[in-house]
Amino acid sequence: MGDLVVTPELAVAGGALLLAIVALVFAIRAWRRVRRVDRMVAAAGDDGAGIVATMLEHDTQLRQLRSDLLVVHDNTQLLRRMTRETISHLGLVRFDAFQDLTGAMSFSLALLDEQGDGLVVTSISGRNDGRLYAKPIKGGRCGLSITDEERQAVEQAVSGVGLAEEEAVEESGRQARRRRRAS
Repeated sequence: MGDLVVTPELAVAGGALLLAIVALVFAIRAWRRVRRVDRMVAAAGDDGAGIVATMLEHDTQLRQLRSDLLVVHDNTQLLRRMTRETISHLGLVRFDAFQDLTGAMSFSLALLDEQGDGLVVTSISGRNDGRLYAKPIKGGRCGLSITDEERQAVEQAVSGVGLAEEEAVEESGRQARRRRRAS
């Protein structure tokens, strides 16, 4: 099973869920306080001294809540900026660089951010040695000459297909091998 890929959409959804939970907690607390105020009003009688103190306390708490909400808003904006600049798009193409000599142990891996900037790493594995190459990607394009496998990995990353498709291909291969062994 592959690693969890945290997309910007997932990060924003998680932040929204967190904000909803915080809002629910504050709503429950406010509801409880309203019930308490109702009881105090009933107990205070005509003078209303308990009501004034409660209203002042609520005003202080409301000001604190506004301040906390601004902090949450600023943190959400920071998270959005950070996710645009982190690696969030991956593409992986495995291949056999030496015609069935190594069992598809070579690969090209594209690692891109939201703008399509990043790099593509290619590992060529042979029986006796291995080589590793890295090429820069800007806006989903490479200024250097790239192989078909590298191009496919970049296209997967840009399109968002990436590792999920590779994992599905590997799983179908595993299932086919199990069926052959079973028959």
